[in-house]
Amino acid sequence: RIQTQGGGVHVHVLAVLLDVLGEQFTGRELWELCSEKMARCLAILCGVFTSDAYAGDGARVEGAARVLFQLTVADTYINCDLEEVSSLRHLEKMTRELHSHNNALIRGILEMPIVQSVVECLGARMHAVSQAAASNQDIWSSPDHSSLHDTLGHALSCIHNLLLFATESSTKLRKHITQTPLISVLLLPYLDALIASRGSTQQPKRADKQARLTLRTCVILTCKIAVFRQEFIGTNVIMRCLRAYGTDAEALHLIMRLTCNLDAALSVRQGKKFEDMWREAEAGLKGAVEALSEEHKAKLARRFARDDPVIPLTRGNTTFAFVSQLLG
Repeated sequence: RIQTQGGGVHVHVLAVLLDVLGEQFTGRELWELCSEKMARCLAILCGVFTSDAYAGDGARVEGAARVLFQLTVADTYINCDLEEVSSLRHLEKMTRELHSHNNALIRGILEMPIVQSVVECLGARMHAVSQAAASNQDIWSSPDHSSLHDTLGHALSCIHNLLLFATESSTKLRKHITQTPLISVLLLPYLDALIASRGSTQQPKRADKQARLTLRTCVILTCKIAVFRQEFIGTNVIMRCLRAYGTDAEALHLIMRLTCNLDAALSVRQGKKFEDMWREAEAGLKGAVEALSEEHKAKLARRFARDDPVIPLTRGNTTFAFVSQLLG
C-alpha cells in the first residue's frame, strides 16, 4: 500500500508513469491509483519535488505540477459532461463535491511541505531565467526554460483554483504561503522576467497569457492580506506592469485590482521613495485610462465595479476610491 510519508517507492512508479504515458497520465489516474486518498496523492507528488533523482528533471517536475493542478479541477473527480447535468440541484451537488476535494487538498498542503518543496525545486531554474531576462536574452526557446514556464503555469493555476474553489481554510492557505519564499523566489521574479522580455522577438503568443495568469495570482494572494504589501510595493511593481501591459485591457483591469488590494496609496506614509513610486503609478494609471476610448473605459469601469470572486477586490480603502474616481 502507498505510504503517505514521503511517497516511498510510489514516487518512482509515478516517474515511470509520467515517462511512459506523458499527458495521458492525469490527476484522475493518480487519484484512482491512490484509492481516492488525497494525502497519498500529495505525498507522492511532494516526493517528486524533493527527490534528488527527479527534482532536477524538468519534464518530470512539469508532469508532477500538471497532475497537482489537475487535482483542483472538476474533471478529475466528476465523470459527467455539462450536457448530462439534469438540474440545478445536480449542478449544486457536483459543486459541493469539488469544494470538498479542494478543501481536502488545502488541508493536505497545510500539513505537508508541498509549497516549500515546489519553491526549492524551481528556485535555481527561476534564478537562471531571471538572469537571462535581465541580460535581454531569450527566456522562451530553450527546452528547460519552456518547461519552467509550463511548470509555473500549473503551479500558479493550482494556487488560483485552491483559493477560489474551496470553502474552508483558504485564509490559512494564504497565511501558509506567506511563511514560504514563494512570493520572493518565484512569483515576483517570474513577473519581473515576463516584464523584461515583453516585446522581444522571441516572445511566443502564450507570453501575455502567462503574464495575466501571474497577475491574477497576485490579485488573489493580496486580497485582504496586508502582509504582502511591502514585498510588492517595494519593487515598484504597479508602474512596471503598467509600462509593460497598460495597453492590454484585461491586464490593466488586473493591475487596477492589484493596486487596490495592496492599497498602494498608503505607501506615501513610508517615506519619499515610496511616495515617488506611488505618484508615478498614479500618473501611469491616469494615462492608461485616458488612452482608452469612451467605450472601452465604460466597459472597464463595469468590470472593475462588479463583484468577481475569480479576481477578488479589496474595497473601501484609499486606493479603491482613487481608481473608482478615475474610471468615473
